[in-house]
Order: sequence, then structure tokens, then C-alpha cells
Amino acid sequence: LESFCGNGTLSGSEQCDDGNNTSGDGCSSTCRTEVCGNGRRDSGEGCDDGNTQSGDGCSGLCVLEAICGDSVIVGTEQCDDGNTANGDGCSSTCQVETVCGDGLREGTENCDDGNTASGDGCSPTCRFEICGNGTQEANEPCDDGNNLSGDGCSSTCQIEGVCGDGVRNGSEVCDDGNTTSGDGCDATCRSETVCGNGVIEGAEECDDGNTTSGDGCRSTCSLERCGDGSVEGTDQCDDGNTASGDGCSNLCQLETFCGNGRVEGPEQCDDSNNRSGDGCSSICRFEALCGDGALGGSETCDDGNTSNGDGCSSTCRLEAVCGDNKLSGSETCDDGNTLSGDGCSSTCRLEVCGDSVVQAALLEQCDDGNTRSGDGCSRTCRREVFCGNAIVDGTDQCDDGNNVSGDGCSSTCQNEARCGNGVLEGSEQCDDANNVSGDGCSASCRREAYCGNGIVEAGEDCDGSSACSINCTWSLQ
Repeated sequence: LESFCGNGTLSGSEQCDDGNNTSGDGCSSTCRTEVCGNGRRDSGEGCDDGNTQSGDGCSGLCVLEAICGDSVIVGTEQCDDGNTANGDGCSSTCQVETVCGDGLREGTENCDDGNTASGDGCSPTCRFEICGNGTQEANEPCDDGNNLSGDGCSSTCQIEGVCGDGVRNGSEVCDDGNTTSGDGCDATCRSETVCGNGVIEGAEECDDGNTTSGDGCRSTCSLERCGDGSVEGTDQCDDGNTASGDGCSNLCQLETFCGNGRVEGPEQCDDSNNRSGDGCSSICRFEALCGDGALGGSETCDDGNTSNGDGCSSTCRLEAVCGDNKLSGSETCDDGNTLSGDGCSSTCRLEVCGDSVVQAALLEQCDDGNTRSGDGCSRTCRREVFCGNAIVDGTDQCDDGNNVSGDGCSSTCQNEARCGNGVLEGSEQCDDANNVSGDGCSASCRREAYCGNGIVEAGEDCDGSSACSINCTWSLQ
């Protein structure tokens, strides 16, 4: 009988045989006992170092143990920087350390602004700098650990004055070394009001150095004012209010009555009514009446009528009149005439280069509606010389409106020799006004040898003499 693992019978070198070849059930697929400490990492084990002792990186249950300082974050470690030193952000127990000033709020820090400077709201120990924390910080003259005033250090950490100590500080107005009132400095170290001392104090409205009424400041140091029901000072009357129109004005002066038909007091007019718009206003003041020929009120002109178009409008406002030599309204110029071509147009608009109008008076040769050069008309409205504009100018010998050579006028506007025009030009040897060869001048305007031209040429014995035949050979007679 052969023994084999998985038959359920323990045989040979098998340590176990549970009738299957599956690992993880206590007996491996090779019939070896699966147990922590056997030196083999069996199914379900995180490690197996051949023992069941903890503290050596593999626990007694074959689970990986965290070892601080091995650069691997395991278990309860928050960090592991490869060492067990404190003060480098990761402690000797691999817990994140709080480092004040690194810009990260950690641990017990209230704040961390990336520095260890005081006076910026976060202290060198990363605690909020606030009044009442018991630590005197930048700009705090004191800090007694609370936010209560009245104990020498105020709720805003400012040194408080202690009334009666003879030293004026804090909000004290005075401190005469006691807390007795009636001596000019009261029990709360506030100046006491003494009417008639020439100093306005406490609830005094005035203090003219005396206690006499009728001089603008009463004996009680209150202002004598119109509307208090007492005729005082310059008052002509005082009816207990500051309303006008009831016989006593808001200035406590006897009122004249506007609308009674009589000019009284400060009235300029009185037309027996209190209506405005009829030349005399509701308060009896002259009104500006447009069209009366008199300049008044908000009128900028008054030509005695209410017509428009004559320089003064129907509402008595100055009108812009082009050609009156006065710049007004929407005019950009006014040279006293309505002629164009003198720098100011007939509509009183400035004539300038680029307005699409050729201004001869401005020496413009052209105006194409812009001030760009290079388009035939320069930015100063002068014609630009360039080949191809169909105008013979500058050094042009010709200009046929293009920059193409071979059409009689070259791309640089120079005359081109053209064979067949009957004019001897350029490198032509002849030009008989046609482009036909065989007539003595070829189609390319080169001389051709032919009998009868009076020139003895190759193959001819003679040409043109009386003894010369029509074939340019000597005739034998």
C-alpha cells in the first residue's frame, strides 16, 4: 500500500493527515502540522519566527509586532522616522510630536502660525495671545488673568487708574488724592461742574465766566436760545417755537407777513399771494422770469423772448451757435465762421487727418479715414509713393497697378523691353513691330540672315549690288 497525504491515514513522514489537501485547517496541504512557532508562515499567520515569544517583531500568536524605529508604521504607531529620538517630530514611542512654529496645529497647541514670535496673535508656545490669560504679551501693559475692570487692570488689559491715589491715569479726568465730591474733583475722579468758572464742564452748555443771564449764557450755564419762550439777548420775540409764519420767526425776530401786498422787512416783493412762478416767490423774493430781458436766478441768458435757436433757449440757457467764435455745447472748435477747410468745419468739428475729408488748407494730399501709414495714405495724410498704385511717382518709370513683371512694366515699376512693339529696347537687336520670324527680325527680336538686306551674310556671294542675283549669287551675263 502506498502512503499519500490526504488519505486520512497518518503514514511515513506525515505529521498529520486530515483526509484533505487543504491548508489552514491545522494540517497543511503537505500533511505538516500548522502551528505558530514552527518557523513556517502558515495560512492566517502574519509571521512565524520559530518561537512563540512576543517582543521580537513577531508575537506569540504569529502577528507582526510594531517596533518603533524600524521606519515602518505598524499597530498603534502614529509615525516611525527610523529612530527613537525625541524632538524631531516623531517621539521615541513613535507618536507624533507637537512642534510649535511648524505651521501645523497639533497636540495641545491653540494655534500655530509658522513662527515662534510674540505679538502676532499666537505666542512662542503656540497659545492664543489674548487679554486675560495671565500672561503679559505684546501691547498689553498688564494681564491679571481675568477680563474684569476695576481691579487695576482693565478688561482690555490696560492699566486702570485708581481714583483717590493722587495720580491721574486711565480714564480719570482728575485725581486730587481723595474720593470726596464738592472740591472740583468728584468721588469718581470726574471734574465737577462749576458754573461761572469759564470752563464748560459736565452738563453745561456754556460758561462765560459769570452767572449773569442775558448775555447768551444763562446764570445756570445753559444757552439762551430762540424758541425757549424767554425773550433774551437779541430776541425781538420768543413764542416758544422755531417756526416761522406765526408772527415770530425761527430767529425770534418779528415777522413781516408775505402776501399782504406790502413790501416789509426783508421782503423783496409782495404781490398779495404766496404763489411762486409769477415773478414774486412764495417767500416774497424776486423770481427769475425767463423772457423778461433780465438775467436772474439760474438763468445763463435772457434775451427778452422764449424762442430757441437765437443763442438763448426758451428756458434761458445758452445755446451753442456754430460760427460765433465761442466754444459751447458739443462743439470741438469755433473759429467764427461756418467754412470748412480751415481746420474747423462748417459744423464746428475739428478737421484733422483721418476724418476721411481731404483738407487742402491743412496741406493734406489724401485722407483715407485713418492715421495708419503703409496703405497709400500716410498717418500725416500725405500720399505714399509705392510701386503698384497705378500712379507714376517717385522713381517709377511706369506703374500698371500691379507688381507683376513680364507685362511691360516690371514688379519694381521699371519699363520692360517688349519684343514686337516697334521700339528697339533692352537687349533687342531689332524690333519690326511683330513677333513673326523669317522677315529679318525673329519672334524674339534677334536679327535674321536673309537675302536682300544689303548685308553679305553666311552663304551669300553678294547682297544688294546690281550684279547680284535675287538669290544673292553673282549673276553671269
